[in-house]
Amino acid sequence: RNTSDENRIAITPLVSTLTREVRPVLVFLSASVALLLLVVCTNVANLLLSRVAVRGHEFAVRRALGGSRWRLVRQMLVESTLLAGAAVVAGVVLAAWTLQSLSVLAPDALGDLRLGSIDTGLIVAAIAIAAGTVIVFGLAPGAAAAAAPASRVVRSGRDDSSSPGWRRFRSVLVVTQMAGALLLLTASAAAVGALVKVAKIDLGFSGGRALAMTLTLPMVRYENMPQIIAFFDRAAERLQATPGVRRVGATGMLPGSRETGVGLAVAVADRPAVPKAEPYYASYLSASPDYFTVMGIPVLQGRAFTGTDRTGAPPVALLSATAAAELFAGESPIGRYVTIGRPGGKNPRIEVVGVVADVRLRGPEATEQRIKQVYVSLLQSPPFGNVSLVVEADGDPAAIAGAIRAAIRDVDAAVPIYDLHTIDAVVDRFLASHRLALSLVGGFAVVTVVVAAIGLYGLTAQLVAQRSREIGLRIALGADPGRVWRGIVAQGLSLAAAGSIAGAIAAYLGLQLFAAYMPGISGVAPGVVAGNALLLAVVATIATWVPASRAARINPVEAIRADG
Repeated sequence: RNTSDENRIAITPLVSTLTREVRPVLVFLSASVALLLLVVCTNVANLLLSRVAVRGHEFAVRRALGGSRWRLVRQMLVESTLLAGAAVVAGVVLAAWTLQSLSVLAPDALGDLRLGSIDTGLIVAAIAIAAGTVIVFGLAPGAAAAAAPASRVVRSGRDDSSSPGWRRFRSVLVVTQMAGALLLLTASAAAVGALVKVAKIDLGFSGGRALAMTLTLPMVRYENMPQIIAFFDRAAERLQATPGVRRVGATGMLPGSRETGVGLAVAVADRPAVPKAEPYYASYLSASPDYFTVMGIPVLQGRAFTGTDRTGAPPVALLSATAAAELFAGESPIGRYVTIGRPGGKNPRIEVVGVVADVRLRGPEATEQRIKQVYVSLLQSPPFGNVSLVVEADGDPAAIAGAIRAAIRDVDAAVPIYDLHTIDAVVDRFLASHRLALSLVGGFAVVTVVVAAIGLYGLTAQLVAQRSREIGLRIALGADPGRVWRGIVAQGLSLAAAGSIAGAIAAYLGLQLFAAYMPGISGVAPGVVAGNALLLAVVATIATWVPASRAARINPVEAIRADG
């Protein structure tokens, strides 16, 4: 970094530049994925604990018949490894398919980044996570069950994995799943709110019937300004004669372009320089006379460029509203002069003839620096290399794409045309990352709710199975089956309530953090949290309905006889 008075150079990592616009979305998605992983792992743990509890009596009998503890543990290790391996294979295949689908359905969702393939590191991480979950939550309680005294287990018919301590632990797992489900549901609502807010931000342009394209002018044939201006004049004349074309504009960099652009120092020419003052930098852009009309960029003061603003005429410039307000605070910039170029250099004086609306070149969430712009006439200072044309159509802009390509080939067949798109597609590109985040987080929330329902159903079903003798005795002694049903459902609802409280606290803290980091994300709305909690209550009722109904229909005689 050079900090001399005349020049300042800031060096930043390439990855920071490429991910600047989408980094908040990536972090938001990463946090959502981590939460989904936590919920799925707790559900796997609960299912494995259920499996161990069911097989506790089997382990005890095998121990009583002479089976060693290590042999039982080794068997469970093999079973767990096979389970983890199958899960990893299925997960990697599903992930590869998902990446392919996203790269086709949302190619611009991550801006300059592109979704790649699954590398070795990700596969290793998936294997480690799957193996850790299965071994810790499947092997550990299984080993405890294998270590339980065989005589006690055979005599009681129960093992340590069905003890109150293990049941409380599994209840905690269900509460964790419910909390994660509420958190992801709330995050989905926050993503919807963020997308709505971002979509309402004024971009400064509205070229709904405009078709944009980028041309690359070979330097060997267009090496000076007269040649570039002559090409634009011929292209504009040829396109204007094309049926279906109303107006033609051109610029050096379109909104939504992946080019970084140029920032130059702008100073008021007739104002004394302030010693050691920070230079005022703005994005330097060129535009043709009809560019602002085609793009729907309002002219707020003065005038836009005209056909007479070309080489040989006095140089003129337009300022964006923010640049005009900051350079000429409380004064009209029309008729005043500015200099554009290197700070402290002998830059020519340029007359300001108009003020146009701020244009968010990089999207709705562009920083203040991005909307400080100064435009020069393309007929006086054209861009070298790439030039972007915008064509306003009488009807559907996509319908004249072929005619436009043919017209450019008539002017110069050696000039390549690429990135042909409508201006509406630019807006879609700006919102693509938010839509991707909304779709993925919404999908994560649905999966989480389903997983939480499965976990609650599994826990309730096993508790009913373990308490069948108790429930049979209560019904035999006159207990109302409906009351039994309501008690079991109430137990499920209590777990959902505990999870909702924990999830609401986590949502408040988590979204407050994201609100400071990701534009558009706001805090937790109490109504949203209440609605999500009500949804979880409905899910919990459905998940416990079948086990509770089964409990209410238990035959006391069969339950006592089977337990005995």
